[in-house]
Amino acid sequence: MKATASQVLARQQREFELLMDRKRISITELAALLQVSRMTILRDLALFEKKKLIIHDYGTVVWIGDVQSASAIASLRQRQYLDALAAAVQDQQVVLINASPMTESAILRLSNRPVTIVTNQLLTRADFLYRPAKIIMTGGELNIINHLRFFSGATAIQTIKAHPADSALIFATGLTERLLTTETLPQSLVDRTMIEYAATNYVFLADNALGKESTFMSVKRERIRHILQAGNKK
Repeated sequence: MKATASQVLARQQREFELLMDRKRISITELAALLQVSRMTILRDLALFEKKKLIIHDYGTVVWIGDVQSASAIASLRQRQYLDALAAAVQDQQVVLINASPMTESAILRLSNRPVTIVTNQLLTRADFLYRPAKIIMTGGELNIINHLRFFSGATAIQTIKAHPADSALIFATGLTERLLTTETLPQSLVDRTMIEYAATNYVFLADNALGKESTFMSVKRERIRHILQAGNKK
């Protein structure tokens, strides 16, 4: 039976995680772990090779990607983004914020205002409880990738759908003329839902994201309303 699109994406996400974890693995072992043919693995690996995440030769796959650096945002750009994101949000609004290296800082900045914030990031600061903002974590399946802890899956998606928002603040690691992309399948599905259930959206990018396609598509470029760069809305 031919795999469905969702099954293919789930398999590729599992391959992605195995390659990041193992760093070096044979195609035969990868096929055995995922219970698919070597030909299927080779087709999937072409995607990762195109994006310069792996090299493979003589039946061995070597991970050369760096997801953490792909998500990096310089300190100055973070401060500029925080100013721009704060200006984009109005009091009394409902705001969706996806997981990113600066999500906690963005929520801290917004939490002194009367807004409702829904995020799929696992927040660790107890003082968020004592601020004017209402902060909701989506819950769901917990993912831990390069020290970033975030929720995904059906519970996270349903929580987002239950809170239609005025705006979505979306971090991305890739943006081209065609697509907005990110590094993991679970986050891409959350991002897509946030954009769908918000009246407008503001995208802020990792340092090297412009002109780059990351591994998984969040949405087509045409769905993006505002792109924040170095503190400026475009």
